[in-house]
Amino acid sequence: TMALYRWWGDMGEGADLGRIVHAHEAWRPLNIRPEHIKVVYGDTQKCPDAGPASGSRSHHVVGLASIDGANKLMQAMKKADGSYRTWQEMRDEGIATRYRGVYESAWPDINPDTGQGYGAVAQNYVLVMVEASVELNTGKTSIHHTTMVADVGKIGSYHGVLGQAWGGLAHCIGFALSEQYDDMVKHATIRGAGIPRCKDIPDNIEVLFHVTPRDNGPYGSTGCAEGFQSCAHAAVLNAIANATGVRIYTLPATPEKVKSALEAKKKGNVLENRSWDLGCELYTRLDALKEHHIN
Repeated sequence: TMALYRWWGDMGEGADLGRIVHAHEAWRPLNIRPEHIKVVYGDTQKCPDAGPASGSRSHHVVGLASIDGANKLMQAMKKADGSYRTWQEMRDEGIATRYRGVYESAWPDINPDTGQGYGAVAQNYVLVMVEASVELNTGKTSIHHTTMVADVGKIGSYHGVLGQAWGGLAHCIGFALSEQYDDMVKHATIRGAGIPRCKDIPDNIEVLFHVTPRDNGPYGSTGCAEGFQSCAHAAVLNAIANATGVRIYTLPATPEKVKSALEAKKKGNVLENRSWDLGCELYTRLDALKEHHIN
């Protein structure tokens, strides 16, 4: 059994599986099975701090550090004849059995004077197409089929990435059609908040992968969790617009909201997109950066 100590909290981004996949690939010459890898995480006494998890950062930084540590251990285990020492042999020879993997980077790469550059370690790309229908009498929207085309680098665990794709789609359908939390009483339960149920998610989900290895990722891979949550809700709104001719501008597109829009259309009224205050505008931000530039 091999033990892996690292901090990468799993908040739904597949870290539990990612931890094992990275180490298993590094230790492949040892013929270690995944079930023989013991992962210790979330223990601040034993696990090194891996920093924040966002924008696929943990996948890259923690993944590459894990590979570095795994390689150091495997190098220490290696004998002159190419075989590998057992734990007992290492202890008998006075060879350390624990190694610390390290990976450092300068991400994010944002120019402080222009605001241009990448704010994340890497990007993944997802295209989502949704087939939906709308009941004109009630305004209820149903999703029947979804096709996703994704480029998330080289895939370490096919089923792991599929799980992220399916889960991200379920989230997006909830965003688009039912989820809201503006009433502390009415929306304070899972059902009350509009979390999708099994019947709300289509069984017909097709995921197509376009594999483009990433130069800076573990074995050419990159993160994928955020990509699958990025656009399916917009695809659902586009499907509603294509099916009914009315555009819903605010989420969720509840049956009541869709029906109201349909009734307004019959009367010759068209819903207008409201103006949102999303913080400072791009050029306002650039002007501020110019005034407070870093030499």
